[in-house]
Amino acid sequence: PGPAPQPGKVIEEEGEEDLLTADDLEGAAVLFDTIKGLGEDQSPAKMEALQGRFEDHVTAVIGMLDMRLQGSHDQFYKRGELVTARIELLDICFQEAISLVSVLSAPVADCLRDLRTQLRELVAQHGPIYTDIRAHYARQLADLQAAR
Repeated sequence: PGPAPQPGKVIEEEGEEDLLTADDLEGAAVLFDTIKGLGEDQSPAKMEALQGRFEDHVTAVIGMLDMRLQGSHDQFYKRGELVTARIELLDICFQEAISLVSVLSAPVADCLRDLRTQLRELVAQHGPIYTDIRAHYARQLADLQAAR
């Protein structure tokens, strides 16, 4: 398994189900370890470099989530950001799988890169939806209050 990151504001503590969990981190670490174990180069230097890359990625995802959640009390926004962070945690596994496949078949790797790009574009669309929903319901609430 991968690293145990330092607990921060975005790591679940008792009673905080809207944050990253140890299971989220462990799941990504186990998957990454499985993928890196499939590579031909199993040298200690290569394994250490990949482990460092994974740990840096986890730290970046936790930092991004912490930054995005600062000052927010909107549970829907928080959950949306949590889904994004979980996807980001797994993205490094996708990238490493593509690297592994690229050695075997460049066309398959290209297809996987295109798939990853399209999935990331879809995921990127969810943020504006939350903003639009919030504005929509704020207008509806204002209209209802004005009609009274």
